[in-house]
Amino acid sequence: MPASEAGGRGGGRRLKQLAASSQVLCVTHLAQIAGFADHHYYVEKKETNGRTTAAIRELDGEERAREIGRMLSGEKLTPEALKHARKLIEMSS
Repeated sequence: MPASEAGGRGGGRRLKQLAASSQVLCVTHLAQIAGFADHHYYVEKKETNGRTTAAIRELDGEERAREIGRMLSGEKLTPEALKHARKLIEMSS
């Protein structure tokens, strides 16, 4: 993959093309990559009594847009980030 396509939307497009013929599992914190996903999962780790566990759940619709918006804006979701997240998902479909 050329350096110009290594991240962001170029990398997302390449992963989507690859996923058309192969199974792809991608862990990312980049909203521009997550926007191209056919399925979006949220993974949460927590520690209880010295033991770390992980929980995973699939996001869809508005939940997915909110998580991509949070990826764009940091911990606090802003209206601008949510709008941009929806546009990213729309452009990536």
